[in-house]
Amino acid sequence: MWLVVLVLLALWWIGPTVTANDKVRAASQAPWQEIVVREGDTLWKIAMEYRRPKEDVRVTINRIQEANGLAPSEYIYPGQVLLIPLEQ
Repeated sequence: MWLVVLVLLALWWIGPTVTANDKVRAASQAPWQEIVVREGDTLWKIAMEYRRPKEDVRVTINRIQEANGLAPSEYIYPGQVLLIPLEQ
């Protein structure tokens, strides 16, 4: 019985680490550019700089928000690191 409890606790402890490592590995293999938000930057301004040719800037903003887990109402701030999905 104790062995089962010990195994379950080990899986509970290790599980999030494996998931986090998978996310980091996936992000490192994806075409991303990491940027640091500067004073005066907005998602609109960043999206205008990194949008795909002929892509609506709102679509680019959405892609940036999704890549960084940002809610639509969430603000960005100077010093924040953002992953910018690049054209594939």
